[in-house]
Amino acid sequence: MAEICMTPLHSEQIQQDNDRKIKSIRARLIAWLALGAALIAAALIWRRPTSMDTSRELPAQLIVTGITILFGGVWILLHGLRLGPHLAYRRFLRELQSGLSREEEGVVIRFDTDTTFREGLNFYQLVINVGDLKAEKDERLLYWDAALPRPALEKGARVRAKVHGNDLICLESLENRKE
Repeated sequence: MAEICMTPLHSEQIQQDNDRKIKSIRARLIAWLALGAALIAAALIWRRPTSMDTSRELPAQLIVTGITILFGGVWILLHGLRLGPHLAYRRFLRELQSGLSREEEGVVIRFDTDTTFREGLNFYQLVINVGDLKAEKDERLLYWDAALPRPALEKGARVRAKVHGNDLICLESLENRKE
């Protein structure tokens, strides 16, 4: 379980690790693209465009078309499935650091154990009530990053949260706090 305190949930190390993964995946994608380009160049050289012999023209076109479809499809698949989530997480972390934030203090109404998918990332939903416990208008829906360890928050616990939009930046339990 995560420690609940008013320090930022996302450290500089998390951002550096994510950036390192992005660079690694991009390097592999560029190597994949270079391999595809080399195979296409080899097929075009193999067809001997300067000779009058056109017997290699059709096989070369089929090879180039096949390589383009195969390498392009794998590129799109890898970019979307491997790189896309890391790019979305980097965008999320940048927004948390540069956007406007506010503090909310209230009582935990619900902290879901199932994740919800939003803006390319998984989150746990945390609902706190900042005013009258009977008024639904005082409830705030907040999102806890599912990439972080989930804290043990019980229904009815008093918390203070620093949020950007609906995303949690910091969370502190006020139950065990000494005044």
